[in-house]
Amino acid sequence: MVVDCSAGCTAASVDALAKQFPERVLWLNGDLNVNGNIGSPLVAGSMLAAEVAASGPVVLVVTGQVTLSSGIVYGAVYCRSANWDRGGGNAQVQGALIAEGNLGGDGAQSISYDANILTRLRTWHGSFVRVNGGWRDF
Repeated sequence: MVVDCSAGCTAASVDALAKQFPERVLWLNGDLNVNGNIGSPLVAGSMLAAEVAASGPVVLVVTGQVTLSSGIVYGAVYCRSANWDRGGGNAQVQGALIAEGNLGGDGAQSISYDANILTRLRTWHGSFVRVNGGWRDF
């Protein structure tokens, strides 16, 4: 799902899109200001489709700057650079944060690697399987 963020996107708008298009990678063309929660943690012991669609982790690919000021991102964030500007907030990423460039800012960084969230994201669409006749090793 490609999203135009040339004017900047907020956590509320991205979270609404994540709920509208569950289980899709969101490609944000532009900047993202994380000033609230995006996604939600896995619901323990339940894998009901409606529940997962309403509450699940997200995959965000951001072509611009990511500013983390407050809130939590549940899932994986891939960006060119990230600025951790807490401004008295409590910004956090639960899952993984991958930055192509510098990761800087004025706040204490709180990134919690969460293998369960990443496994869920990796297996949401099924695993990759070799197709007969689709691979020849010679």
